[in-house]
This record gives sequence, structure tokens and C-alpha cells, in this order.
Amino acid sequence: MKEVSPISINVKTRDQILLEALQMADVPTLNLLDVSNSNPVTGTINASATSINWLQEFVWHMQSIFPWAQLATTATGTMTSGTATISLPSDFILDLRDGLLVTVATGTTKRVRRASLQDLITYSLSHTSGAAPTVYTVQGSTLRLSPTPNSAYAYTLWYWQRQAALSGSTVPVFPSDLCLVEYIRIKALEWIRAVPPGTALGYANQQVTELRKSGLGYESENSDIPFDPMYFIPGAGGRSAESSSWMGTLGS
Repeated sequence: MKEVSPISINVKTRDQILLEALQMADVPTLNLLDVSNSNPVTGTINASATSINWLQEFVWHMQSIFPWAQLATTATGTMTSGTATISLPSDFILDLRDGLLVTVATGTTKRVRRASLQDLITYSLSHTSGAAPTVYTVQGSTLRLSPTPNSAYAYTLWYWQRQAALSGSTVPVFPSDLCLVEYIRIKALEWIRAVPPGTALGYANQQVTELRKSGLGYESENSDIPFDPMYFIPGAGGRSAESSSWMGTLGS
């Protein structure tokens, strides 16, 4: 059973968002610095505009705490035999659950399970011989594998990607134009101390909460979390035997 949510994305470019926000804020000093003729209605955004950094930092912050479907992408590579780690892409935010695919033979690909670091350490104690990885965990900028690969396996990693730096004509990957415009408007008022510092971020966090409730931008996910095979599938290795030992032996 899948929970299917609508996917929404904004349509305004970086500079359209900034000009609209600056026009609404009506801060003459900021317009002088950020707009070519100091008039957000008829001017263009300067390359050194302060508001560019505000919007860029905000978009990256929001994408990090609320990655959505448009940011899902893949990275491919080849594991090094005898090495239990893979370097993650520089634009990596978060992996899709169990998003590592490994080609173990011609025409055969398996999906590797994500585990916590604690479980991966425990798992690696009983799976020391080289083989195709069965579990992985994300540790900082590294993907850690177990067992250690015994061959140069090709892999594909599904992950949430941080958008590249915005240009004037780039449309930010975000579900709401209104939220971005209003954030910059309030940020401009913070800049002249018309509202307390932190007001813009407080507004944004509140709006993201509402966006989460609406389901906009979410990738369809399972409506329930499957049992962890390290614990619940007999014969799969891990802790299945010890987890079910309290039940006794059938027929005893």
C-alpha cells in the first residue's frame, strides 16, 4: 500500500522572487544596494545583492531539513575490493531508505539494506569474510558497508540532492513561491531592525510544518515500515535467531 501525495513546485525564478519581496518590503537602503536602479518594479537584481545570499542560504537550509521528490537522484560508481567505504557525492543530503543497489553478477542486482551504525558494527562481527555488501549505513560524508566487498561491484545510490547554487534565472526547488517571497520580505525588515532577529526563520519553520502536513513535494512512501530483516527473517544472518529465541523451538 502506497501513500501517494501530490507533487508541487514553484515557478518563479530567483530574481523574480527577490524583486517581488523587495518591492513589498519597501526598504530604500536595501533597494539601493540590491537593485540596479533602486526600483524593484523596473530594475534588475545586482550580482552582489545581499538578498541573493539570504535566499540561497534559506533554500539550502530548507532542502536539508525537508528534501522532497524533485531532489531525488542517483549516483553510480564501482566499489573497491577490500574497502568497506564509499565517498558520498558532494551534493548529498540524505539517502533514500535502502537506496543502495549493487550489481552482484551480470544481469543481477540486489538492494542493500540500510542499518544503524550500531547494527552494522554488530553485523560485521559475524560477517567478516568478503562478499557483496548486505547492509550499509551513512556516516558523515561516507557510506560504510558490511561485509567488506570482495570484488569491484558496480553500484547505484539513490539519494536526496542539494540543488546547485541559484542563478538569476534558476527556479528554486521548493513547493511554495509565497513562502520564499515572504521570507525575503521579513528578512529585509529584520535588516533594518523593524522586526526582531529570527522572525523570518520562525515564519519559515512554521510554513514548512504546514507544507509537511499538506504532503506537497513528498515522495510516495510505504504506509508502514517493513520488519528489519536483520531481526525478523530467519536464516538472513544478523539477530533473527537470538530475537526469536524466547519463543522456544517449535514442537518442543
